[in-house]
Amino acid sequence: MALKGDKISPDRGAGSRCPKCRLGEMLLTQARTAMENLVFLAGASVFRCSSCQVRQAEWANLRWQLGTDETDQSFLWVFAALGSGIIFCLAIALLMLRRAHRWPF
Repeated sequence: MALKGDKISPDRGAGSRCPKCRLGEMLLTQARTAMENLVFLAGASVFRCSSCQVRQAEWANLRWQLGTDETDQSFLWVFAALGSGIIFCLAIALLMLRRAHRWPF
């Protein structure tokens, strides 16, 4: 298992060159945002460029950019997910109460 900061291979993953700036090395790093945590839970590895700080995920042969260290808006995604989940659960509960003819009001 690779540890934080490990160099794995020169062409893929940690130790490879940054796809954005082509100067820095991609280093294995910890997930910071909610999106990075989801990607990590799905089994992908999260990398960070040592010079431009761009963050990228890699899973199997797929790579995609996650953003930079400066763009951390994970709290917006968390509030949006929680809010939509609560509204969805309330809608289901009210639909079930309506079908059973047991309205709370």
